[in-house]
Amino acid sequence: CFAEAGGPGSRYVDPHSPESIAEAIKEIISDHALRKKMIQAGREYVSRFSPHAAASSIIDIYKKAVHGA
Repeated sequence: CFAEAGGPGSRYVDPHSPESIAEAIKEIISDHALRKKMIQAGREYVSRFSPHAAASSIIDIYKKAVHGA
């Protein structure tokens, strides 16, 4: 997974290392505070991709192109 897709609140592991994957799963399952923090970060990150946010970004690009900024 690319960091751009998962965001900064995701846990990245070596996909070729079952030990790395298992350790990350164990840590997230057993640490309630970490899990809660990751969920909140994920929700905040995904909001960047809402239709409203995407439309707003496109409008800003067009405004910059028209005004030469």
